[in-house]
Amino acid sequence: MGEDYALLSGRVIGESNMAMAYRAMGNVKEALDHSERAVKLLESCGQTEVQEEEIFFNHYLVLQDNKKPDEANDYLKRALDKMMSKAGNIKDSVTREIFLKRVSINGSINSAWKEQTPVNPSGTA
Repeated sequence: MGEDYALLSGRVIGESNMAMAYRAMGNVKEALDHSERAVKLLESCGQTEVQEEEIFFNHYLVLQDNKKPDEANDYLKRALDKMMSKAGNIKDSVTREIFLKRVSINGSINSAWKEQTPVNPSGTA
């Protein structure tokens, strides 16, 4: 059971990493294929040791590259929700702030979310 769990987690991470490698090479179609496999595996396996927010954020980036903004924004929201859920479990406010701002993927998610969320003239979203 534990071996299957680890293998599945590895497959999810591997597919997402392949997607990002193809994205870096400019092959957005191949990136999309790998990213979709990563997300399908993640969604079908239940509990894993995978940072779900990172897989969702990577999928957001790949969907953006493939000109699928509505679907991409859905995955950005999912990444944000996962990140905020984890942050909500951190009782110490300083540690929570470090988690939200200094963990690289969390900073990327926050930046992308701020870019997607229009600010009204009063300065609030």
